[in-house]
Amino acid sequence: MAKFTVRGEIIPFSATQRNIRVQNVEDLRRFWQEERIETDLDWARPEVLVTLGTQKWVNSCAIGEIVDYTIEPWDRADGRRIRGVAFEVVTAANL
Repeated sequence: MAKFTVRGEIIPFSATQRNIRVQNVEDLRRFWQEERIETDLDWARPEVLVTLGTQKWVNSCAIGEIVDYTIEPWDRADGRRIRGVAFEVVTAANL
C-alpha cells in the first residue's frame, strides 16, 4: 500500500487534536491525486493542514514542533480517506 510522510509544524486545533502545517505541499498534492483521496486539501484556507487525531501522538508533541506524520489511503464507506500509520517529532519547539 502507498504511504506518504507529511512534514510540518504542529499548530493548535482542538483539545483532542492538532493540525500539521504541511511543508511538503506539492508532494502531498501529488500523493492525494495519485491515490484518489476524496477530501479537500485546501478547505478555503491559505495553507494546507493535515489533522493529527490519534491521542497518543497528540500527547507526544507540542505546538511549534516539526514532525513527520506517515499516512496511507484508507477506503471507507463514505469514500477514500487517509489514516496515520507512524509519527515522529523531528525538531523540538523553539521556546
